[in-house]
Amino acid sequence: MKRMTLLTGLVAAVAITAYSVSGTYARYTSTFTGTSSARVAKWAFNLDGGETAGTTLNFKLFESVNDENVTKGINENIIAPGTEGQFEIKLANLSEVTAKAVITLDGDLAGVPIEFSMDGENWGDLSTITLTAEELAAGTFTEDETELPEGTDPEGEETVEEGDTTEDTTTATKTVTFNKGGEASLTVYWRWAFIGDESATFKDTQTDETDTALGLDGTATPTVTATIVATQVD
Repeated sequence: MKRMTLLTGLVAAVAITAYSVSGTYARYTSTFTGTSSARVAKWAFNLDGGETAGTTLNFKLFESVNDENVTKGINENIIAPGTEGQFEIKLANLSEVTAKAVITLDGDLAGVPIEFSMDGENWGDLSTITLTAEELAAGTFTEDETELPEGTDPEGEETVEEGDTTEDTTTATKTVTFNKGGEASLTVYWRWAFIGDESATFKDTQTDETDTALGLDGTATPTVTATIVATQVD
């Protein structure tokens, strides 16, 4: 009986020793660790050296009147036959991504025969002129092929169909794609011809009588609104 107990004890000791040895010498392990990080790309689309697009654009188109024969208004701009002016919009993509800018000029001319130009030589209303941008700095940009009178607004909805304009309200839209670092300017010229014969657009409809009627009323207030929406290009 004592002999059996001793044998059992020896077997148990060998089993414990074997388990201990196998736990110490028979386990293989490997550990791998990797870390990756990224930074959000900078978004900065600049207008006229100011804030990022989406803020107010200081569009002073009619404040460019420079005619000593016309009274300069106080808190308002006064125009008359023979007045003209121009305004420049500067755009810069300071982002780390390619960006697209949709430039829209929407005019409610209130019956005043104002015409527009992008070069000071070729004139038309906003539904017929072609908005063009001039490259200012390296980085280059491209202008979309689509021109007026077929245009889109900043939301991508169709706004102008060929021949679908009213006498007083016209729209011009331009899409420009800027590479990183691309800069461009867009200059808008306007004029109210002194007489109809000097107008490219209203030669047959602008007369002394129509201009005089506008002057006698003295309340017509033409407006042009510029909207620029910049978005990242996928």
